Amino acid sequence: MCFGEKYSNNPASPLSFSHLSVSHENYYPRHDTSVGIPMIGCSCAVCRSDDPRDKRLRTAAYLETPDLRLCIDTGPDFRQQMLQNGITRLDAVLFTHSHQDHIAGLDDTRPFSIFQQRSLDLYADALTQDALRRSFFMPSTHNLNIPAVRPQPA
Repeated sequence: MCFGEKYSNNPASPLSFSHLSVSHENYYPRHDTSVGIPMIGCSCAVCRSDDPRDKRLRTAAYLETPDLRLCIDTGPDFRQQMLQNGITRLDAVLFTHSHQDHIAGLDDTRPFSIFQQRSLDLYADALTQDALRRSFFMPSTHNLNIPAVRPQPA
């Protein structure tokens, strides 16, 4: 079974983004595979489907409140997701972990900083911070200032 068949019962819309309980108008839910659907080289029914629900991007989440616009992860489809959903402002990004399907779109956050004339707040644990610094070290064009996310005692 390919990823397309595994995730074929996903009810999220094709243009939306991970799963949280937030007002539908301000949150774009999406939960899919790390390779997207259709998957390269796959000929299963889902990957060959004409149904728009079977054209899915990689996992990301966008949460908007009156005071904050936050993205959870910036995968390789980040730019396309922002454009498709008309998102023009972003205040912060929370990285859940350092896999490329969660961090590869970080460079595409720069226009938000340029147009908003401020740096984005980036949040990540220590391992993810190290991966981000290794992957996105650009000394003259990008200041990667990432505050640590530390687990709180229960």
